[in-house]
Amino acid sequence: MEMKKVLNAFSLGLSQAGSQTKVKFQGDKVCVYDGEIVLPSWLLSAGIEDVELALGFSTNAISHQLFPDTEAQGKNSQPVNALAQIIWAVIDDARAEGSMMADRHGTKAFLEPANKKLAQEAMENEGSNLHVLTVLVASKNILYPSLEDGFSTVKERYIKQYSEELFDGICTVLASEISTSEKTEAIMNLIAEAEPPKSENEESEADQPGNPGDSEPTEDSEASQDEQSPDGSETQDSEANSEQPEPEAPPSEGGGEDGETGPAEESEADQPGNPGDSEPTEDSEASQDEQSPDGSETQDSEANSEQPEPEAPLSEGGGEEGNLEPDEEDGTDHSDSGEKTKAAYTLGDLLLNTFQSREDEAGTDMNNIRVELLNPTSVRVKIDKKFYDLSEQLAESVSRKSGLAIKGKGHALRTACLPVASSGMNPFGAKKLVTGESAHFVIAADMSGSMDMLAEKSLTTMLSFASELKSKGDTWVDVITYWRNYEWLRNEMGVITEAKPLEAVIGIVNNLDRFPDIEPDGLTPTAEAITFAAQMLASSPYERRGIIVITDGHPDEPHLNLCQNLEKNGIEVYGLGLTEAGVEAVKVNFTNYINASDNNLATALMAATA
Repeated sequence: MEMKKVLNAFSLGLSQAGSQTKVKFQGDKVCVYDGEIVLPSWLLSAGIEDVELALGFSTNAISHQLFPDTEAQGKNSQPVNALAQIIWAVIDDARAEGSMMADRHGTKAFLEPANKKLAQEAMENEGSNLHVLTVLVASKNILYPSLEDGFSTVKERYIKQYSEELFDGICTVLASEISTSEKTEAIMNLIAEAEPPKSENEESEADQPGNPGDSEPTEDSEASQDEQSPDGSETQDSEANSEQPEPEAPPSEGGGEDGETGPAEESEADQPGNPGDSEPTEDSEASQDEQSPDGSETQDSEANSEQPEPEAPLSEGGGEEGNLEPDEEDGTDHSDSGEKTKAAYTLGDLLLNTFQSREDEAGTDMNNIRVELLNPTSVRVKIDKKFYDLSEQLAESVSRKSGLAIKGKGHALRTACLPVASSGMNPFGAKKLVTGESAHFVIAADMSGSMDMLAEKSLTTMLSFASELKSKGDTWVDVITYWRNYEWLRNEMGVITEAKPLEAVIGIVNNLDRFPDIEPDGLTPTAEAITFAAQMLASSPYERRGIIVITDGHPDEPHLNLCQNLEKNGIEVYGLGLTEAGVEAVKVNFTNYINASDNNLATALMAATA
């Protein structure tokens, strides 16, 4: 997918979300912070499926920031049981997405494709927990009717293994108006009270590797089962156990006191189906792995012990600093994670599973560049008066042997200020096919620290020019900003000696009517800005392509050869100097340079596009 289309898609997604959350592309990791989402840089040239997934994930992350679960924050009511945690996370995802779509209708276009992929992946994964899968598909089907087919498939599987009554009960809870925690608790109670899975699935599930039930029970274990008969349990449990003994956890190695069974109440507390219990100890977890979770006899234990242990969900925001990495102590067995893909129940999990093998795909020339989508501020851009005449002339522009220029038809810009850029005709008047519009320019504005006093004037002129050119003429204009991050180096006495250059920061301006949220700072990575602009133009269908750089001083490194190579490949590069130092800098670093000092930036921009 073309980088320009990827950037446009994310810009549209941010505008639809109406959020001030910053989306950045850097490195090869996925991180979520408060008010910031960092995505891998290779995504700028990824396929449409990866872009759709990242867009859906970003919109989902923004929805949690805009519509947090205030009840969970105030009462710290997120469950500690592993299965309940995942169910809670799935339900809370649906809650946040529903609130987002109700308040910002355009976001459904970004959330729905990603959730369809999530549901499909979860249904195809053999390790998916059927309870969680049912909650996932049922809760998302309420929001996205396009998941109806998947909902019917999961319903059939669930009823076959459990019961229609339990399935309908879960759906009723999910459709209710109670809180996320209350829904989780109600569903966990339904699961705990339900009958064990039907035997039709037992044969296929009992063959999983590592099952304690794969081997025949020993005489010692049979004897210990007799000792663990829950005489003091409730009536419902005693009725079930009157027909068959309840299996116990086998004794620890070497026997001894650790292998003795405790009271029936303690063994019931260790069962995984009880929500709200305290976290089990390591010993109890070990005994649960070999103990039948539903109280059925040893034959049933072979099927039920295969049920995959639910994974703990990723923490909201992805850990201490928002890094979406799996927790090492989440209670999940990662020993064969290289062979099997863990089941994903949230968009964050799915993003990790999908992007995990893509860490080496970072594009060339992007390793030391951070790309940011700049959010618009509330300050509107006032059109520079010098562009009023330009606007009228563009509206009246004509191409050779044709009528008025029609936007998008490859017609020329031919005015007193803008001669023919690409007429769509050859000099002899014969028609020539042109793909797309007539010209595509990328205007790059220097936002380094030295631009502090010039930034407002520069942005006003640049944005008003781009807006008028796009609205009246047959031309496309992209606007970017650039600066370089840095850190101060100090000597042994603690005195600052110099600034160490770090990554270049490219800002994408997605709203020409309002000032972007940016303040001048840092150094001047003009070469990186030109390289990035060239990548935006690389696959452009426009006949004429150009880069216009607006700067006030010398760049971090010379780039004359870079400009010459681009011009050999058909991309025009212009340097506009805003100050005396800027004019001297563009003279030695650009083959095409214009003096834009003394408030001549508007005239210089028109001359560059002429």
